[in-house]
Amino acid sequence: FLEVIMKKILVILLIIVFACSLFVLSACEKDKKTVLYVYTESGFPPFEYSKGDEIVGVDIEIAKAIAKELGMELVVRDVMFDSIVSGINEDNAIGLAGITITPDREQAVDFSIPYFGDAIQYVIYPKGALELNDELMIEGDLLKNKVLGVQTGTTGDNIVQVEVKEGGLFAGATAKGYDNALIAADDIGSGCDYVVIDRLTALQIAAANNNLEASQIAGLDAESYGIAVKKGNKVLLNAINWILHNLLEEGKIDQWLEEHSESIEE
Repeated sequence: FLEVIMKKILVILLIIVFACSLFVLSACEKDKKTVLYVYTESGFPPFEYSKGDEIVGVDIEIAKAIAKELGMELVVRDVMFDSIVSGINEDNAIGLAGITITPDREQAVDFSIPYFGDAIQYVIYPKGALELNDELMIEGDLLKNKVLGVQTGTTGDNIVQVEVKEGGLFAGATAKGYDNALIAADDIGSGCDYVVIDRLTALQIAAANNNLEASQIAGLDAESYGIAVKKGNKVLLNAINWILHNLLEEGKIDQWLEEHSESIEE
């Protein structure tokens, strides 16, 4: 019983810290509306994708909510994915692009609490080209000695590189880097055999193309996405954590996932 009470007290204290950080950051900008720069890469639906001249998606909704809560003007910068983590040098900048929290990346930036924890690597492939196992997954053996399209700098890219180097799941395969998953998928059958990318993006791309399908790769663990901020920027990080906490509690992120998934399928 005492342990339960202590855990509740700890949660309350954390929330108070988040709230105080949010108040401090907002108070600092009372007389001047500061810009919040959001670094993203627009080829990763449903988290970020282009709709006409606008970049939209779940991550953009989150960015808008953060900027609104902090009283800041939002400016979206569409850049190469592999430049985001290394490029966050401003105190008023965040990386929000379906970025998986990894030990290597945590050396360069600080990450928020996870806001999405079901990122599993999938394969996009021509319909009927790959056979599924009894659990309806793709065995790594089927990907050996193939050209695998990846979005440069993503965890999918890193996983393929490691597995190829160590003679693991994709032994003998070749990783071919692309600017984003949409471009890679368009090159299936021409420049690459299949594409390895996170689950939701793979499913969205397959749903929008009658000639493609997507399935999970057996033997790989799930990943979690976080928001990246400049190393040591604890005031902004705590404020973001507080806002994410509320968005998750209110079910807003799940709502945006559903809305943007339906929008792409239409």
